[in-house]
Amino acid sequence: MKKNTSNQGQAPLDIIRYRKTKAIGRNYTYDLVEKIFLLGIFMIIILNFVFGIKIVDQDDMYPRISPMDLSVYYRLDRDFNSSEVVIFNKNDKDYLARVIAKGGDKVDLKEEGLYINGSLQAESNIFYQTGIYDEGIRFPINLKHGEYFLLGDNRRSAHDSRLFGPIKEKEIKGKIFTIIRRTQF
Repeated sequence: MKKNTSNQGQAPLDIIRYRKTKAIGRNYTYDLVEKIFLLGIFMIIILNFVFGIKIVDQDDMYPRISPMDLSVYYRLDRDFNSSEVVIFNKNDKDYLARVIAKGGDKVDLKEEGLYINGSLQAESNIFYQTGIYDEGIRFPINLKHGEYFLLGDNRRSAHDSRLFGPIKEKEIKGKIFTIIRRTQF
């Protein structure tokens, strides 16, 4: 038996209500899909141009930042100050390190410790002596405008300016503003 799909026998107001309800339901679905799509585009833009997320894969900043922690960084602030943690790219790999000195500063490493502009730095939160790498750069070094000297907190084995030399501002991807601890430490 065929189902009667014609509108015969129905009041005109019932037909109008039925069609209006069906159209509204369709509009809600399209609106929801459109909003989800726009939200996705917005999130992609925010994560690619304003913020960045990086899973830490080295122990360069240990014990403050451990491997497998999730770091969130801000790309738009290009004013990096001493003691701030930044993420930089060198040799197609991302590293985290602390800003120690910037353009115009003189950095020297001696047996007594780290000197910035002739002053010995008292680094109370660093657990290891800052040493010179055999395969790294030679000291003292004068930083030019737009260059930064970066050191990891794990001074025994960090990939930082002692190995790479001064880091240029364009190599710094952003400033770390939060760490989400994913490890048990």
